[in-house]
Amino acid sequence: MSFDNAGNRVEKTEKIEGGHPHEGTKITLTPATGGSMSQAMYDEKVANLAAYLSYMSDPSAKDRIRMGAWVLMFLVLLIFLTWWLNREYWKDIK
Repeated sequence: MSFDNAGNRVEKTEKIEGGHPHEGTKITLTPATGGSMSQAMYDEKVANLAAYLSYMSDPSAKDRIRMGAWVLMFLVLLIFLTWWLNREYWKDIK
């Protein structure tokens, strides 16, 4: 990405041609240059930021996942007991 002396981002624009149905311009950004972090450090910082934003968007997600496992186990037990009770009721009727 390049910047001018005032600190504004400079973009190269090209007119869209060839019968494109939408009028407008094609924006081509220049590759990012500069910076003081290595690629590995940058990737780690971005991963940490993404993890933080994910946590802040739903802090109770871990609790819901843990509770979901218990709910599924309860439902399996309930289905088994229902099936067993149904079998006991109908064994004398057949």
